[in-house]
Amino acid sequence: MSNIIDHLGKQSKFTIVRIALGLVILIGFIDYAIGPEIAFSIFYLLPIVMTVWFTGILWGVVISFLCSTVWFLADSLGGHVYSQPAIGYWAANMRLGYFLIITYLLGTVKKLFDAQEHSSNTDYLTGITNSRSFYQASTMELARARRYSHPLTVAYIDLDDFKKINDLFGHSAGDNVLKLIAQMIKTSLRSVDLVGRLGGDEFAVLLPETDYDSAQVILHKLRKNLLEIMEQNRWSVTFSIGALTYITSVLPDNIDDLIIKADHLMYSVKNNGKNAIKHETVK
Repeated sequence: MSNIIDHLGKQSKFTIVRIALGLVILIGFIDYAIGPEIAFSIFYLLPIVMTVWFTGILWGVVISFLCSTVWFLADSLGGHVYSQPAIGYWAANMRLGYFLIITYLLGTVKKLFDAQEHSSNTDYLTGITNSRSFYQASTMELARARRYSHPLTVAYIDLDDFKKINDLFGHSAGDNVLKLIAQMIKTSLRSVDLVGRLGGDEFAVLLPETDYDSAQVILHKLRKNLLEIMEQNRWSVTFSIGALTYITSVLPDNIDDLIIKADHLMYSVKNNGKNAIKHETVK
């Protein structure tokens, strides 16, 4: 069941709607075939639930109207005779109301679920990926790199003299620095790259399918952008960066090994004057 949900979650909204339409037609045909004596309307909830969960309330409303219409046609064509014709229309409207209530309630639950999921994966201060989510996403990238024999680069970024900002200007100013740095890192990278705040004033970056030379360009551009934004705001913060590029034949078993080794390189920069990049290749 979870595999089906994961598969549907990867589909476009257009594909989900097409699947839902096909289900409505199939359910309507079965409803018509078995006749009006056997209640079948609960099965119309399947395409409604699927549509609301994966596309939103708007398409859920559309499918709800379609389901009530198809049910009415299956009921009428199947030979259900009411004492008054208006009763059939009343029953169809009641089912529509039932479908719309389910659509609204499920849509509300989905919004709450998405908000909770976003909160659990996002750093509360900077708005970028938190350490938990970064490790999860990086683990998948590591597996993909190993499977398709792609290089991989990881960088560990630490802020030099950040404590002075908190001491001189207060923690509110320090929070603003962290927010600005997080957004600058994010905008300086490619859409496929991963960035996360690991805690305090430490950030990690993972560059999928990136060899040493390409990583050099990205990391030096990133450091340049960060230093410029610090200078513009007259903040005496610099950046020590440790980076490792892995060739596929030596990729480690887990993401912790990558982060720890990049962290060691970062501390090597710290111990040798700070404000630089130490970048190595593991072959």
